[in-house]
Amino acid sequence: MKAESTHNQVILATARVVVTAGDGSTHELRALIDQGSQASFVTESTAQILNLKRVAIHGTVTGISNDTSVKIKSMVNIKLHSIYDNTQKIETQAYALSKITSLIPSQEVPMVPWPLLQNLSLADPYFQRPGTIDLLLGADVHATPIIEGLHRYNTLLAQNSRLGWLISGQASQDIQSASRSVVVNHMKLEIDQLLRKFWELEEHKGTRIQRTLTKEDIQCEEHFKNTNLRNSEGRNHSKRTSPHNSETLDPWPPVACTI
Repeated sequence: MKAESTHNQVILATARVVVTAGDGSTHELRALIDQGSQASFVTESTAQILNLKRVAIHGTVTGISNDTSVKIKSMVNIKLHSIYDNTQKIETQAYALSKITSLIPSQEVPMVPWPLLQNLSLADPYFQRPGTIDLLLGADVHATPIIEGLHRYNTLLAQNSRLGWLISGQASQDIQSASRSVVVNHMKLEIDQLLRKFWELEEHKGTRIQRTLTKEDIQCEEHFKNTNLRNSEGRNHSKRTSPHNSETLDPWPPVACTI
């Protein structure tokens, strides 16, 4: 016979979300809302089902204590909305991982005796049942769905969001097992510096980048303006021989121009 003991089962905030696939179809996924993660993640199997366009990257993901790291090779753009309202879209970039976390919660939690829950549109109506996590929404997008509204019941918290009411906190549970699992979802993302520079260049695309001209650059630019003309067709030609005047102009002064 196993001795019965009591421990506090921690409920993490989860939500059922509807995600748009590459062909326009929609899929209901289970997401973990985790502001302890620097980025958002999607499981590799889910990314394949969604068939979204991939962006190749090179980076690593580390967790608590930086003891282990996981390589990431691709990223997808995720568009989602709640199971209650399809007008409030949320968009984020998610990195593909073979697995995000274990079952959440690790064991079924008895229904909390909180009458208010029956009147709330829960983001995850089955938050107390163990289930797989397909998508993790990190701190990069955490503030987007959160809206005004907060309720407390002992050590439990109900936070209103555009995905529905998120339930989290401690719930006492009697178990007949000496084992206990703890889920820690803090994640740190590191992307190669080369890719980071590429992103910075992409952000500046379409924006004229100003640079400081040297004295030689200014002389070269003035020299070009003084010795060239633009005709009505938008073409440049030399001032030394004008189409309307064959008189030869004075020789150009020597100017060193660097390109």
